[in-house]
Amino acid sequence: MVLLLGDKRVTAILLLVISFSILVGVHLVLTNTDDTQTKEENETQKLDCTAEEKALAFLTDVVGLNLTGYNVTSSEHEFTFPESGPLSVDLFYSEKQVWVNLESKISNITVSCHFKDEKIEFCRLHIDGLPIYAQTQQTEIKPEAELLLQNYQKYITKYYGSDTSYIKQPLNMIEIVTKIEPLTQTTDNVKFKISINNENETTIEWIYVEDGIDIPKKSLELDFNSGVFCYFRDTWNLYTVGTLESVSEEEAVRLMFEAAKNCSFTYIIDDNTTVEIEPDWSNITYDVWLSVLPRESEKLYPYWRAIFYLEEPIYSTIGVQVGMWGDTKEITDCNGFGYLKGTQTSP
Repeated sequence: MVLLLGDKRVTAILLLVISFSILVGVHLVLTNTDDTQTKEENETQKLDCTAEEKALAFLTDVVGLNLTGYNVTSSEHEFTFPESGPLSVDLFYSEKQVWVNLESKISNITVSCHFKDEKIEFCRLHIDGLPIYAQTQQTEIKPEAELLLQNYQKYITKYYGSDTSYIKQPLNMIEIVTKIEPLTQTTDNVKFKISINNENETTIEWIYVEDGIDIPKKSLELDFNSGVFCYFRDTWNLYTVGTLESVSEEEAVRLMFEAAKNCSFTYIIDDNTTVEIEPDWSNITYDVWLSVLPRESEKLYPYWRAIFYLEEPIYSTIGVQVGMWGDTKEITDCNGFGYLKGTQTSP
């Protein structure tokens, strides 16, 4: 046991071994730190990806276009709609818009993609000619729709880093369809709808349903023109339902009609003077409908709108339109309107 007790050479060897272990440990720690930093950098890069880059990636990764076959120009624009006011409730709260122009000898494609919260809200393709795809495309709408949803799942994971479970039910619903034909069926809280117009335009929708009420603002949609994909919308995770409690249609019409009668109508006549004219509210007809719209940016609430049509027009005004939140009874706007007459009698 002399070696353990006093041999200097053994002591030196032990010190070298210990030093080497420490160095290896330091190297491993540094390597792991580098890996963590690389992972964080990648995640940051995904989050910092511009809307323009995401739009181009959507065209390649989801739609399957071969952009190398095109002369590509694109631009990104920022815009917002007011959070209050008579028009805001009727509009999407898109924050960015990306225009992409694709030009080639065999086809030209104009693309408009709108983004909200850094995610695609909807994307429309105007196609002239035969699109250039990276791979041979499906010739039937059903497998093409399935492939689009599968590609979109991967796109969400790659560019959003968010949950894709809400895509599973739409995929399951279309997989069991044997033929693309007009269809409406509801399973759990999803309404699956296929519409065909003039045998050329096919719309496939998955609409969120709550308490038996359709919420179109919370939906997923794929459109095809003559079998070619041309429109996409995904607002499923952009909006949540605030409440669906609302006044009845009868009460909504009564309240909005009272608001209409309290509106003032001022006109500028030929000599540039202004005159205020009181409409004749007798023999009024009206149209009324209920929708679910965003009020607090991401939250949806019941919203009534009515148009009361005058028996005789006042200059270019043939009616009065009024909007009202169904849960609070708040009148949002009252404006003159020009359109076709309604069929219901006045309240």
